[in-house]
Amino acid sequence: MFEFGRELKRILGAAAQAGKGLEGTDPSLMELMDQTILLGAARTATVKGGTVSASDRHSRYLEAAMCWREYARRTGEAEAVRKAASAAESAGKLAETRQQAAEAALEQALTCITGSDLYDAPELLTTAENLIAEGRGGAEDCPYLKACYDLAGARVTARLALGRQDEDLTLSAAAQYDQAIKALDALAKASDLPRDRVTAAFARTERADLLLAIGWRQSEVRILGPVLHDLLQLMRRLSSDYEPISYNRTKELCGVAHVYLGQLEKDGEIIAEGVAMLSSLELQVNRDHSPLDWVGQQHALALGLQALAEICDSDEAFDKAVKVFDMALEKPLAQSLSLRATVANNRAACLARRAERTGDLAALKAAENGFKSELDLIRPEQDPVSWAVIQANLGRLYLAREKLIGKSTDRVAAAYAFEIARDIFADHGLKNLADTAADGLNEALSAGA
Repeated sequence: MFEFGRELKRILGAAAQAGKGLEGTDPSLMELMDQTILLGAARTATVKGGTVSASDRHSRYLEAAMCWREYARRTGEAEAVRKAASAAESAGKLAETRQQAAEAALEQALTCITGSDLYDAPELLTTAENLIAEGRGGAEDCPYLKACYDLAGARVTARLALGRQDEDLTLSAAAQYDQAIKALDALAKASDLPRDRVTAAFARTERADLLLAIGWRQSEVRILGPVLHDLLQLMRRLSSDYEPISYNRTKELCGVAHVYLGQLEKDGEIIAEGVAMLSSLELQVNRDHSPLDWVGQQHALALGLQALAEICDSDEAFDKAVKVFDMALEKPLAQSLSLRATVANNRAACLARRAERTGDLAALKAAENGFKSELDLIRPEQDPVSWAVIQANLGRLYLAREKLIGKSTDRVAAAYAFEIARDIFADHGLKNLADTAADGLNEALSAGA
């Protein structure tokens, strides 16, 4: 990272260790902190907030909530989510004005959104929606806070829209994003504050993420093209030295957009351009700086390599995709994280697709043995979600083998595995994974019709 970034990390780290906290620090500076410094800042701000004699305890608790929430987003630690929620609640109890109460309610809502993203818990979105509705009135006199409320509302609506596949909700979310972006752009232009610029960039990447998902789902190049254009423009306005996480996220979405467009247009060169962008992401944000961001970008790279392998008929690209999937899962992640389950599922799909395409029954058998070995290490009553993930992975392999040799017992085994996985995912509120397992079950049943 740029020398200034390293020096700032040193200063902030020393301040956190000395107990000075982040008093008066712009939240955008968190982008430059690695997870260790961020953890120290969260702990220091929490202590400051809990010190009865400290000045402005409300702000200290808000600071703590923000740091804990970002630490949770980067690491997936459930305890950090709980500490963020607790600090935001404490800030609310100390609020002396409507605006202070609104700040605390917003931070609580943002923590709920983070928890929902990490653990695929849609019920948290309902809580966030209620908090936003209750606190919005206190934000009217602060343009930045009002814009942040608009952005938070758009984030909730977008997630509900994608989960329900509701076109009207999708349009509503896009309109809410546009409103927030317009306000934040105006603030950034007037103030030239890093806080306003980074928040405006975040709003744009959130909107782009929504539109990319819709464009891919609808196979609509007319949606993906303009999104890519906007992302490329945004990337040119950001600095990888001063805003590494925002820059990294924007570049990652650019790479994903290239992969999607290349797949829809059956153009390997466009996919390769996306893969090249995704391959260079670690230059901005590595695993030590933000573990889950790193895993997410490896996952995106693996999917890009798989898409390249498909269109170019390349065993080498398939092998690289599997290696990158393995890298993403190399260090243990919390079993309950939806990202872990998603990466594991897509790795299994990649193995199955490669074996199906090449007719490699030995590869399918090796993968099956590997998954069964993992099953032997997990007790379903203690960790049902992980057990269900492996069942879904086995279902994919059985379906792939059934397509190769037409063995009806594989189809039956696939249906059984997918049905078990679907029920467990549904019982634990993991809607996206339950829907994926249900799709696999339907495919297995229709194959025998």
